[in-house]
Amino acid sequence: MGGAMYGREIGYLPITRTGGIVFLQLMSRRCEHASTVLTSKQGFRVLGRGFGDDVVASALIQRLVHHCHIVNIRGNSYRMRQRHELQRLLA
Repeated sequence: MGGAMYGREIGYLPITRTGGIVFLQLMSRRCEHASTVLTSKQGFRVLGRGFGDDVVASALIQRLVHHCHIVNIRGNSYRMRQRHELQRLLA
């Protein structure tokens, strides 16, 4: 795989309290040392509910937004656009 990184968007599945703590520790260690790219279709309020612990969610969101660039992309889903194009071609 040669160093390729595969990820999933945050908020797709609920995260256990333990998973939230581990994720918080990871982000805390990376903070100020390395860049991290995260994607989600969820807003911060919804994301915070998915961590099973309000304190962990709050601390994690604070680390995520500290020195960050938020890119809000609006528009149709890329996957749905491909599906519609395929349906059009098959029709």
